[in-house]
Amino acid sequence: MSGDRTMDKIIAAFAEAVAAGELEKAEGWLAVASFAQERTLGADRPAR
Repeated sequence: MSGDRTMDKIIAAFAEAVAAGELEKAEGWLAVASFAQERTLGADRPAR
């Protein structure tokens, strides 16, 4: 599933930012992860 690969890339970028001490960048990756997960979960919900 491509969504799994996308989340893996986001997690890797987040981990790299944390390891480098770039906390603002890490915070941005958390926001991206949250958005991506919401879109993925929303795709699984039936339309109203």
